[in-house]
Formats: sequence, C-alpha cells, structure tokens
Amino acid sequence: MQIEESWDEIDVKPTKTKKEGQSYDRVVDELDEEYKDKNCSFADVEIIARSALKALPKLDFNRLRAEMDNMEVTVYENPTTFQLTESMAKVQGYKNRLAEISSLVEHEYITRKRVNDILFDANQAISKQSSADKRKGEATLRYPTLLLKLSSIESFRLEVNNTINNMRSIGETLSRQTTIMQMQISLGEYRKKLPEEFKKRGEGEDTLDYKSGAPDLNWMDA
Repeated sequence: MQIEESWDEIDVKPTKTKKEGQSYDRVVDELDEEYKDKNCSFADVEIIARSALKALPKLDFNRLRAEMDNMEVTVYENPTTFQLTESMAKVQGYKNRLAEISSLVEHEYITRKRVNDILFDANQAISKQSSADKRKGEATLRYPTLLLKLSSIESFRLEVNNTINNMRSIGETLSRQTTIMQMQISLGEYRKKLPEEFKKRGEGEDTLDYKSGAPDLNWMDA
C-alpha cells in the first residue's frame, strides 16, 4: 500500500466539519450527511476519523487527576450526627462529579477505540501484505500516536473507576455508621417507654454513653 500523505498531515475538510465550538454529535451528523451515499476511499475514511477525533472535547487529564486527588472525606470512628451528615454530603457531591468525569472519559475512550478499529479494518481491506500480522504492523506504522493516545485514555479510565470504587466504599462505611446510630437512637427511645424493671442494665453494660462519655441519662425525665 502506497500512501504518500502521513496520518499527521491529514486535516479535516475546511468546510462544514471544521467549525470551532461544534459539538461532537453535530460533526458526526455533518459527516454522515456528506458521506452516507458515498463509497468511501481509504483517504475518505481517514478524513472522517480525524474529523471525529478533532470534535472530541479536550480533556485535561492532569487537571482532572488533581481534582480527584483532592476528593477527601473524613470517616470518624465515633461520629456525631453533624459529622456523619457532612461526610455523607461530601461523598454524594463527589459521586456526582465523578459520574460527570466518567461520562466524558467513556465518551472519548469509546470514540477513540472505534476510530482505531475503523482505520485498522480499512487498512486490512486495501493492504497488499500477505499475512494478518504484516497488515497489522503496516497499520501500526501509520497510526502509532493513535494507539498511544488510546492507551492513555485507557489508563486514565482505570484511575477514574478506581476513584469511583473508593468513594463507593467510603459511602458504604458511612451508611453502616448511620444504621448503627439509628439503632442506638431507637434503643434509647425504646428504653424510655419500658417499665422500670425492664430498663435495668446487665452487670456487663457500661453506664456511660460510649460516644460522649456523658453519665447515663434518666430517660423517664427527658
């Protein structure tokens, strides 16, 4: 296969598909309008692929990584109601933001992977190499930067998923703490309503509130 123009030299057409500020979907719609009834050549496929990649939102991995690194939530051993509520609110806010980041990353990952598949399949169709390995090597020689960029987004995608899993784990810990606190509150209310003889503690039960160290309360006077 003889192709004089390298991948990096290919540019999108200076017409519809190269307008600043256009959304990815709009660019794809315009490409579809232009090429849907055409039997595309290999050069057309490369123009379509490059146009699609140029329309992707520009993601700053370093900035997003720094943002995720700053997502800190304090998990107290014996939290107060305020501390627990504050931590849970942070977790939910971080989960929402991570969902936004994940959507952007998944969009770029899926698009880049599909573009690579299209280009490698197109190269297979026109290549004169005698074996699949040679045809794959030929495509790799033409698109090395695309493979590297796909690896980069794959790696960052794993970082995002790990952060999401960590935040989910923290949320589960806080939920367990909330359940325990609700049980303690229910137990206190239950004792308040019981007759005196049933409220007596066992010898092994501490008479101090284990959270605050405050003396035992007389629930009947509360």
